[in-house]
Amino acid sequence: MIKFTLFKHQWYVIQNYFRDEFPFYEWKDGWLRANFVPFKTIFQIISTPGIFEYRINNNLGNLLGFMPIGLLLPALFNNCNKISIFIATAFCISLFFESLQMITGLGVFDIDDLILNTIGAWAGFYLMKLISRYIRVSI
Repeated sequence: MIKFTLFKHQWYVIQNYFRDEFPFYEWKDGWLRANFVPFKTIFQIISTPGIFEYRINNNLGNLLGFMPIGLLLPALFNNCNKISIFIATAFCISLFFESLQMITGLGVFDIDDLILNTIGAWAGFYLMKLISRYIRVSI
Protein backbone atom coordinates (compact mmCIF):
# COMPACT_ATOMS: atom_id res chain seq x y z
CA MET A 1 0.00 0.00 0.00
CA ILE A 2 2.85 2.39 0.83
CA LYS A 3 4.49 1.62 -2.51
CA PHE A 4 1.18 2.14 -4.30
CA THR A 5 0.38 5.52 -2.75
CA LEU A 6 3.68 7.16 -1.83
CA PHE A 7 6.50 5.50 -3.74
CA LYS A 8 4.86 5.01 -7.13
CA HIS A 9 7.84 6.49 -8.98
CA GLN A 10 11.18 4.81 -9.60
CA TRP A 11 13.55 4.82 -6.64
CA TYR A 12 16.09 7.22 -8.16
CA VAL A 13 13.29 9.77 -8.80
CA ILE A 14 12.28 9.59 -5.14
CA GLN A 15 15.91 9.91 -4.00
CA ASN A 16 16.41 12.96 -6.21
CA TYR A 17 13.19 14.49 -4.92
CA PHE A 18 14.22 14.16 -1.28
CA ARG A 19 17.72 15.42 -2.03
CA ASP A 20 16.86 18.35 -4.32
CA GLU A 21 13.24 19.42 -3.80
CA PHE A 22 11.94 18.24 -0.43
CA PRO A 23 14.16 20.58 1.63
CA PHE A 24 12.34 23.51 -0.02
CA TYR A 25 8.86 21.95 0.07
CA GLU A 26 6.26 23.26 2.50
CA TRP A 27 3.10 21.37 3.30
CA LYS A 28 1.17 24.55 2.46
CA ASP A 29 2.15 23.93 -1.17
CA GLY A 30 0.42 20.55 -0.94
CA TRP A 31 -2.61 22.21 0.62
CA LEU A 32 -2.87 24.60 -2.32
CA ARG A 33 -2.66 21.72 -4.84
CA ALA A 34 -5.19 19.57 -2.96
CA ASN A 35 -8.69 18.85 -4.22
CA PHE A 36 -11.40 19.22 -1.57
CA VAL A 37 -14.36 19.20 -4.00
CA PRO A 38 -16.05 15.76 -4.00
CA PHE A 39 -16.22 14.02 -7.41
CA LYS A 40 -14.33 16.83 -9.17
CA THR A 41 -11.37 14.66 -10.19
CA ILE A 42 -13.53 11.62 -10.96
CA PHE A 43 -15.76 13.59 -13.36
CA GLN A 44 -12.80 15.44 -14.82
CA ILE A 45 -10.99 12.19 -15.62
CA ILE A 46 -14.10 10.52 -17.02
CA SER A 47 -15.16 13.48 -19.18
CA THR A 48 -11.75 14.52 -20.54
CA PRO A 49 -10.65 12.72 -23.66
CA GLY A 50 -7.28 11.20 -23.16
CA ILE A 51 -5.45 8.04 -22.44
CA PHE A 52 -7.92 5.35 -21.43
CA GLU A 53 -5.25 3.64 -19.33
CA TYR A 54 -4.90 6.70 -17.06
CA ARG A 55 -8.64 6.76 -16.39
CA ILE A 56 -8.60 3.10 -15.46
CA ASN A 57 -5.43 3.37 -13.37
CA ASN A 58 -6.66 6.34 -11.36
CA ASN A 59 -10.28 5.41 -10.64
CA LEU A 60 -10.13 1.62 -10.69
CA GLY A 61 -6.66 1.65 -9.11
CA ASN A 62 -7.98 3.50 -6.08
CA LEU A 63 -10.87 1.06 -5.75
CA LEU A 64 -8.83 -2.10 -6.19
CA GLY A 65 -5.85 -0.78 -4.25
CA PHE A 66 -7.85 -0.61 -1.03
CA MET A 67 -9.77 -3.87 -1.42
CA PRO A 68 -7.12 -5.75 0.59
CA ILE A 69 -7.94 -3.49 3.55
CA GLY A 70 -11.49 -4.82 3.37
CA LEU A 71 -10.22 -8.37 3.29
CA LEU A 72 -7.64 -8.00 6.06
CA LEU A 73 -9.12 -5.68 8.70
CA PRO A 74 -12.07 -7.94 9.62
CA ALA A 75 -9.78 -10.96 9.68
CA LEU A 76 -7.22 -9.27 11.93
CA PHE A 77 -9.45 -7.22 14.23
CA ASN A 78 -12.77 -8.55 15.55
CA ASN A 79 -14.24 -5.08 16.14
CA CYS A 80 -13.79 -4.32 12.41
CA ASN A 81 -16.48 -6.87 11.62
CA LYS A 82 -19.00 -4.16 12.48
CA ILE A 83 -19.60 -2.12 9.31
CA SER A 84 -19.60 1.30 11.00
CA ILE A 85 -16.27 0.67 12.73
CA PHE A 86 -14.86 -0.84 9.57
CA ILE A 87 -15.85 2.14 7.37
CA ALA A 88 -14.44 4.62 9.90
CA THR A 89 -11.17 2.66 10.10
CA ALA A 90 -10.82 2.33 6.32
CA PHE A 91 -11.56 6.03 5.89
CA CYS A 92 -8.91 6.94 8.49
CA ILE A 93 -6.31 4.71 6.80
CA SER A 94 -7.04 6.40 3.47
CA LEU A 95 -6.98 9.84 5.12
CA PHE A 96 -3.58 8.99 6.60
CA PHE A 97 -2.12 8.15 3.17
CA GLU A 98 -3.69 11.16 1.47
CA SER A 99 -2.44 13.48 4.21
CA LEU A 100 1.03 11.96 4.01
CA GLN A 101 1.08 12.67 0.29
CA MET A 102 0.18 16.30 0.96
CA ILE A 103 2.71 16.71 3.78
CA THR A 104 5.62 15.11 1.91
CA GLY A 105 4.80 16.31 -1.59
CA LEU A 106 4.99 12.73 -2.89
CA GLY A 107 1.47 13.06 -4.22
CA VAL A 108 -1.62 15.22 -4.16
CA PHE A 109 -4.36 15.10 -1.53
CA ASP A 110 -7.63 14.36 -3.33
CA ILE A 111 -11.00 13.93 -1.62
CA ASP A 112 -12.02 11.70 -4.54
CA ASP A 113 -9.22 9.30 -3.66
CA LEU A 114 -10.60 9.16 -0.12
CA ILE A 115 -14.03 8.32 -1.52
CA LEU A 116 -12.75 5.69 -3.97
CA ASN A 117 -10.38 4.13 -1.42
CA THR A 118 -13.16 3.82 1.15
CA ILE A 119 -15.53 2.30 -1.42
CA GLY A 120 -12.79 -0.12 -2.47
CA ALA A 121 -12.21 -1.18 1.15
CA TRP A 122 -15.98 -1.56 1.61
CA ALA A 123 -16.13 -3.79 -1.50
CA GLY A 124 -13.32 -5.90 -0.05
CA PHE A 125 -15.23 -6.10 3.24
CA TYR A 126 -18.30 -7.49 1.51
CA LEU A 127 -16.19 -9.83 -0.57
CA MET A 128 -14.69 -11.16 2.66
CA LYS A 129 -18.19 -11.59 4.12
CA LEU A 130 -19.27 -13.46 1.00
CA ILE A 131 -16.21 -15.70 1.06
CA SER A 132 -16.60 -16.40 4.78
CA ARG A 133 -20.14 -17.72 4.21
CA TYR A 134 -18.74 -20.52 2.07
CA ILE A 135 -15.28 -21.01 3.54
CA ARG A 136 -14.56 -20.87 7.24
CA VAL A 137 -11.17 -19.25 7.76
CA SER A 138 -9.58 -19.20 11.18
CA ILE A 139 -6.50 -17.20 11.93
